[in-house]
Amino acid sequence: MTQRNVIALVAGIAVMVLVAGVIVGFLVYAESRNSKIDLLSRYFKALAMEDSKIIAELTSLDFTSNLPLVNLERGNYQIFDFGTEGAQDGMVQHFLLVAPLPAGQDQAYLATMHFKRRGLLNEIQSIILMSTGLEVQP
Repeated sequence: MTQRNVIALVAGIAVMVLVAGVIVGFLVYAESRNSKIDLLSRYFKALAMEDSKIIAELTSLDFTSNLPLVNLERGNYQIFDFGTEGAQDGMVQHFLLVAPLPAGQDQAYLATMHFKRRGLLNEIQSIILMSTGLEVQP
C-alpha cells in the first residue's frame, strides 16, 4: 500500500466515524426530553404565526386535533410540560396550554400530544384535548 492509499483509507474511515457520530447524536437528541418539548413548542409557535408550512413539517399526513384554539398569538399563551410516556403506537406528551379567550379571560387546556419517530425526527400524530378550565379570580 502506498502512502497516498493509506491517507485515503484513513480519511475515509474518519468520515464514516464522523457521520456515525452525527447520526447517533440525532438519535440521542430525538429521544431526549428537550426534543419532545421542543416539538410541542415549535408546533404552537407555528400555530400562533399561522405558518402552515412548519405545521405540515411537524405533523403526520393523518394528523388530527380536537384542541380549539381561539385567539392564539405569539407571546399570549403558556405551555406547561407534564412529562412523556411510551404508548403502544409511539409516545405521548402530556401538557397544559393556557391561552386567552376573546373576552380576555384565560382558559387552560389539558391535552396530550401523540407522536412517533419518522426517520431521525419526531412527528406529531394527534393532539387530544382531555379537559378545559377557566381562570378563577381569587
